[in-house]
Formats: sequence, structure tokens, C-alpha cells
Amino acid sequence: MRANRTPGTEEAMSDIGKLLEAHLPSMRRYAQTMTRNADRIDDLVQTCAVRALANQHLWREGSDLRAWLFTILHNQFVDESRRHNREEKRRPIAGGAPPMLPCTDPEMALRLRECSAALSKLPGCEKQIVLLATVQGIAYRDLAVMLDIPVGSVASRLARARVHLRHLTDEAASSKKRDGANASTVRLAA
Repeated sequence: MRANRTPGTEEAMSDIGKLLEAHLPSMRRYAQTMTRNADRIDDLVQTCAVRALANQHLWREGSDLRAWLFTILHNQFVDESRRHNREEKRRPIAGGAPPMLPCTDPEMALRLRECSAALSKLPGCEKQIVLLATVQGIAYRDLAVMLDIPVGSVASRLARARVHLRHLTDEAASSKKRDGANASTVRLAA
């Protein structure tokens, strides 16, 4: 069955396709911050693009296309993560260390690992707002539209997330210092 097309529909489809194409690099960056898995990035962005084109009638011309696309991308990621978590609960757990980040400076690599670990411990809404505001550089006003919350809520959520992140990184640093002090005490006692 073929959908009825009004004149100009195909032009609108090609227009949104061109607009969407301009946002692909920022969509890939956002997908990368969420997934940290190179294989999933392109799949996630492609699925988002397909959904956006299939539901382009829901996008209001003149509204922020980037916010709309990021919302679709985020929702797709959440859906896939939930599906993955359900599947993982059925499988035996295989432990492992978090992946190493490429860095030539060992101290910076350690800081990046600690920051990444702290970021992964943040609750979902805090992690989302930190990634969108700091990694993607999205303005508070645009975040408010994207998340459908007041601008003041964006600012307060981001402030709480930063405090929580700082607490987690300080906690990790003080834990490392204590472990180092304990190790040196054991060596002196031996």
C-alpha cells in the first residue's frame, strides 16, 4: 500500500535529509559519549536517522532539529541499553576492568580513567546532562527544550551533577592516597 503524497512532500523529505546530514558528526560524538563502543556508534546513529526520516512529520519546521535528533538518539540508546540489560541478566556475568583510554601521559591517563569511572557512577539523568552540556557543548536553553524542562532545572541539575562528580573523583583520589599510605606502612613494618 502506498501512502498518499502531497505535492512538495518529496522536496520536504530531501530537505530534512540534507539538514539531518549536517548533524551527523555531532550525533556521532554524542553516541560515542554514551556508548564508548565504536561498533555501536554507527548503528545507533543510523537507527536514529532512520527513525527521524520515518517520523519527520512529527518535527515542527522552525524548531531545533538538533535537539529533536538528540532526543531520538538518546531514547534509542536508552531503549537499546534496557534491552541489553534484560538480556545480560539472563547470561552469566563476566567481570573485567574498564577499557583503557588512549593517552601518552600516564598521569593524564589515570585522571581520565578516574573521571570516566566517576562519570559511569552518576545516575542516568545526571550523566545525561553532564554529557550534553560539557561534551556536546549544548546551551542550557537548548537543553531545556531538548529535555522538556525549565532552564533553571537544567542549571540546577548540572550543578548537582558536577558536585556529585567532584565528590566521586575526590573520593577516588583520597582512596588511592590511603591505599598508598597503607602500602608504605606495611613495607616499613616488614
